[in-house]
Amino acid sequence: MNKLQPTIKIFETTYFSSDISKNDKFVVFTDSYHNISILNTQTLQYHKIVTDTPTITSYSNTYVKYYPSGNTLCSTTDTHNGLRLYDISTSKNIFNYKKDTLFTHCYSINNTLAATTPSGIKFYDLKYRYSNMFIPIKEVTCIEWKGLYLYVGTDSGIYKYDVRNQQAIEKIDLNENNIREFDISNIKIKNSNISSNINTEMKVTDILSSTSYDFCTLKINNKKYIKLLNTSIIKECISNKMYKIQDIQFIIAMYCNSLLKLYSYTSELEIKFKDLKSIKGIEYCRSRNVLYIFTDTEMYYYEIDKYIDMKRLAYRDV
Repeated sequence: MNKLQPTIKIFETTYFSSDISKNDKFVVFTDSYHNISILNTQTLQYHKIVTDTPTITSYSNTYVKYYPSGNTLCSTTDTHNGLRLYDISTSKNIFNYKKDTLFTHCYSINNTLAATTPSGIKFYDLKYRYSNMFIPIKEVTCIEWKGLYLYVGTDSGIYKYDVRNQQAIEKIDLNENNIREFDISNIKIKNSNISSNINTEMKVTDILSSTSYDFCTLKINNKKYIKLLNTSIIKECISNKMYKIQDIQFIIAMYCNSLLKLYSYTSELEIKFKDLKSIKGIEYCRSRNVLYIFTDTEMYYYEIDKYIDMKRLAYRDV
């Protein structure tokens, strides 16, 4: 493990969701009070977006994403207002869809927006400002685009959807028998009295796609695992969520309390922060090699290149 690393505090804020613009100039984030704010990564100054959103009850969390084409538009989804669009250049709300109950959302390579609902997945074409498709599927835990296809994680597994015909073309083989054997063998190391026919509860918690490989995280008997899809490769990890640091030389990040862990194809590296108690979210600025780290009450700035050679991590053997 690396030595304890220092960070620079930028300002105080609570946190729920965030995203960084394609040109790395702005980080947009929402807090636990449903405010939407923008951080300028060059000046480290931030301000709130003007919104006419009424006071929202505490159960309605606000997810935020940058629109992939350009750097001036972002979208939010929540269970009270549904989908809303904002202009970053003017910091104003520019369009609101019909009120709906929406959770998280993500964009495809052709800018189609997919958003999860209690009863399925809605698709939006923002250019024409309407919802053009709906796939009924319950118990959705996560979604991730892979080109023109959509990975859908549910309580019962992972499905790959062709949204053009609104059908699941494939159920991803998670090698569940191997996973159960792996999990049970790990448990046996700690407690040899556990029977081999133990009931294993498994839930997909996140999916992350790269140019070459796709990963998922699983919760098995209250333990966390990361798995390379379409293989039997699986290992214990520290979080239910993944964050992509690099695509080609694939590096992902996970965090738990004050620990940040970086994973590549063949390597892993731990960073322990001495001044952070609980990491809640991160954004990576590729052009500056900087991490913006959110905790319960503050936002921090961390210069990776002072301590970590990302290229060496990508190719280092364990």
